[in-house]
Amino acid sequence: MNQYHLGFIDSKIENQYQLQQQSNSRSAVFKLMSFGLIVTYLIRVIFSLIEKIDFLFYYKLAMLIYCIIQFIVVQWQPQLTRIAFIITNICMMGLVLEQENSPEIQNMKGANMMTVNIMLVLSGEFFDSVIQLIVITTLRITLPYITTDTQNYMILTSTILANLSFLFYAYTYHKAKRSQYLLGLVENDWDKIFFELVKDPYILLKFSYSNLSFTVQKQNRFPFKDCLNFDEEISQCDQDDRTIRYFLQNATMGKTSLSEYIYGSIKKFQMDCYEHFNQILRVRFQRQLLQVEMSIFQAKNPMILLRINSISKHSQRQLKKYKKRFILYNNIFINILTKLEQQMKYNLMIKEIRRRLMLVQLIEELHDHKYQFNTVNIQFVISQLENLYPDKNIRFQNTNKMETLFTIPNALMMLLLSVLENSEQDLIECNLINLKEEMEVMIEFNGNFQASKILKIYQNTKYHVRLLVSSLYISSKLVQFILFSEPLCSSNIDIYTYEYDDLLSSDH
Repeated sequence: MNQYHLGFIDSKIENQYQLQQQSNSRSAVFKLMSFGLIVTYLIRVIFSLIEKIDFLFYYKLAMLIYCIIQFIVVQWQPQLTRIAFIITNICMMGLVLEQENSPEIQNMKGANMMTVNIMLVLSGEFFDSVIQLIVITTLRITLPYITTDTQNYMILTSTILANLSFLFYAYTYHKAKRSQYLLGLVENDWDKIFFELVKDPYILLKFSYSNLSFTVQKQNRFPFKDCLNFDEEISQCDQDDRTIRYFLQNATMGKTSLSEYIYGSIKKFQMDCYEHFNQILRVRFQRQLLQVEMSIFQAKNPMILLRINSISKHSQRQLKKYKKRFILYNNIFINILTKLEQQMKYNLMIKEIRRRLMLVQLIEELHDHKYQFNTVNIQFVISQLENLYPDKNIRFQNTNKMETLFTIPNALMMLLLSVLENSEQDLIECNLINLKEEMEVMIEFNGNFQASKILKIYQNTKYHVRLLVSSLYISSKLVQFILFSEPLCSSNIDIYTYEYDDLLSSDH
């Protein structure tokens, strides 16, 4: 901001400031001024016509017409408002020449003119104020020389000093307004920076002692925006406010709601007279356990910041550690069951548990990118399936026409096990068809299948399945997928956490 004319150095900020001033105050001041002056000059013109007073009649008529035209033009071109203030304020000085009948009325008219002068001087910019005060002061000094023969130099000196003081006040006033605007811009910029820096969801609340309630000041990335359904049409701001209030009332810490706990913390915070109060909370909401960092800041009304943490780096490391242990234990169980199976060849329960764990292992390998492209022997794959499913009558057709297949072995095995593991009858027909025109291989299963479970497995591994499958069809009677002649390559595959509840359930 320039220290002399107070204009912003950045033209973009200056334009934004002018637009804000025009919409916030100048437009209303201009309409009020125009209405008042039009009424004033209209009454004076009518009074002059009735009393047949010719003194300043044409000046009053000209000002009446000018105010009407000016109002129309400025409504069409709002950017001319500042110029309209300057011209109107200067032209009004013609009324000084008109003397009233009594000193009281004359003083009242002078006070009214001074009020309008001050309003117009402060409604523009500082540069406009300088122009208006210089011209108005000059007219106030020169008009007495024109109308009277004697001069009062004490009054003239005080007039100059008063207007210089008012000019200093106008400078301070406009500087304060512009500084406040800059402060608002800085605050908005900090909001944007805070929004970008703080990736975790947060809620900023303000507590009112008068009605013992919380008001939502700000919120960012609140994770439970869809926990309420709104039938009536309300604004997004009101929806967010109601949703956050619902969260505060229904999120619990033991048997205490989050809002009650915050209120109790505020009372303790006041008794201890701390400037700030920090605490980490374990909160339950909609069957989820959340870690909420609560901070209370002292003010006229306490401000409460709730930061809902996402999974931290420490938690991610813990999850990776648990996952490694899970895979290790899963492999140990598979090895144990393999040895038990060799000793108890006809125990179908052991075989069933082993192949389910194998399916889990295959899915985890895909999620961990533990796969490679290789050539598999079709007859070897068939013998593996027959060994895993002695309890099912699997009829393989057209297998002699195809010896090898270039694919992703563990992904292919996962596809086959997911179908066979979710079949509901002993007889299953598997047909291999070599599509010579498309250079692809179609594998077709006929039987009774739990289509929803197969589909769930494929949906959770679709970013891996798409590397080797060009098309897929799943129904309760038919499962059909077509394999690429060569699997696709992908260096960036999204990883999703798979839930094994349905997979490991025994209701087949």
